[in-house]
Amino acid sequence: MSIPRPKILTRVTVPSGGWTWDIDVSDVAQYDTNLTSTVAAGDYYISGDNQSDDLLFALTTSIKADIVANGLSGTAMIWIDPDTHKASIQVYGTDFVDATGDNDVRINFSSWSAGLCAALGYDTSDVAKTTEDNPTFEADWHHGYGWYADEDGQGDIMPVDRSMAYSIQGKSISGKVKTQFFGESFASELRLEFLERNSSGRTKVFSNGVGYGTASVWPYNRNEPLECWWEEARKGIEFRVYRDGYINTSRAASTGTSTAASVTTITDAGKSWSTDPSRWVGCIKYSPVFIENPQSFYISANTATQLTVPNAHPSGIDADGGALGLGGQTYYIFDHPYQTYVVDLKEMSEFAPREHAAIDRWNITIPLLRYV
Repeated sequence: MSIPRPKILTRVTVPSGGWTWDIDVSDVAQYDTNLTSTVAAGDYYISGDNQSDDLLFALTTSIKADIVANGLSGTAMIWIDPDTHKASIQVYGTDFVDATGDNDVRINFSSWSAGLCAALGYDTSDVAKTTEDNPTFEADWHHGYGWYADEDGQGDIMPVDRSMAYSIQGKSISGKVKTQFFGESFASELRLEFLERNSSGRTKVFSNGVGYGTASVWPYNRNEPLECWWEEARKGIEFRVYRDGYINTSRAASTGTSTAASVTTITDAGKSWSTDPSRWVGCIKYSPVFIENPQSFYISANTATQLTVPNAHPSGIDADGGALGLGGQTYYIFDHPYQTYVVDLKEMSEFAPREHAAIDRWNITIPLLRYV
């Protein structure tokens, strides 16, 4: 198995009132139906794992609800490309094909909340498609609020937390000691090694002080570099460190074909997975063909033969990507567990990667405190 490629996702906070989106679709006449609503205020990550705090899941759910409210037949699909880290938004269903000339769709990004556009990597120019069935709209840049290792060999990638007790302890003349325990913290570190300054034309380390909330500046491609993460982390904003962030079916820890499924489970009668402890909790179940597009799901529980995911996808289709109750779909499981951290600012007060032997590869050690 390949060495994991870690990723770091920074928390995205949707402010009070939510973030607004706006899409025009064609029903009887061109763009005669306006879909618009909000993503509710709250804390999210652009994780693409269909958990309740996944920003993509929240946006998909909102778009699907408005499609139904307007009497249309269809759903929304949103995913992150595993290689470019760009988001794609698709509207899908019988009301978005050309049989009746109603596949014209225009996404009015100029009416979207600027924060939502920036988080997903879209600029604020409206985009229309009039000839493509079930049209897909790919982002302009790498999505904000995430850094991804582009190659194997990134050093220690899943920290093991050290428990550190905080207490008051006194010793009397008699030699007796009294301890008053009042808390503990979990400390660790993440060592990233041989980082490339540039990879596939993208700056991977330095951003000259530009953060995720700043407008995209060449050559940062939606402010991807690790320093963008630091600009957020130094504010005390929490982030997730994933053991691996790279989807490639050849790297799967397990694969198979479902024998049955529901909207929140897939069953593979030929498996005998460990349940003590549950082997796959916290890992990712990946369906390469889910209404013709990839989707990832956080695994919240497993038995010897069944995987459970926390939420039904807004499409209403089974969790394996197939028709309701039938099974027969290929799936992959990836070891992508994560923990949530803040930076230990007492130990790391500046962003200062060290160049490795003057070969334009950079090392950095990040001291962590687990966020609870």
